[in-house]
Amino acid sequence: MAVVTVSAENFRRELSRLLNRVGYSGDHVLVKRHGEEIAVVVPVDLYQELDLSRWAKPVENNGSTQPASGPFFPVEEVASLAGEIEAARVDAGISYEMLSEGLRAERLRTLREKYPDYAARHETS
Repeated sequence: MAVVTVSAENFRRELSRLLNRVGYSGDHVLVKRHGEEIAVVVPVDLYQELDLSRWAKPVENNGSTQPASGPFFPVEEVASLAGEIEAARVDAGISYEMLSEGLRAERLRTLREKYPDYAARHETS
């Protein structure tokens, strides 16, 4: 088994060949767009071994069952994680204002890093 990394553009161009590698050789294909990993194609037997029930929840939609968009976490797990995060924030002495400013600064840093032209045109001092 090999892990083959391809760009999204090459993935579209080479789809048939890559599917053959996955289906017949058991290779995994990692797809990247703009350097960011966005998808993995794995053999169906590996996919079937995954416990997807923890991450996907069927929902009723116009009479047909469709998978939920995004990951599904049990309510108890979300509540527990939220409590842990809040306790860590309080223990560290971080106020909501500090948290808000930190998030704003990180959003701006990411915008400048990933979209410098857009940031230069839209950023206010």
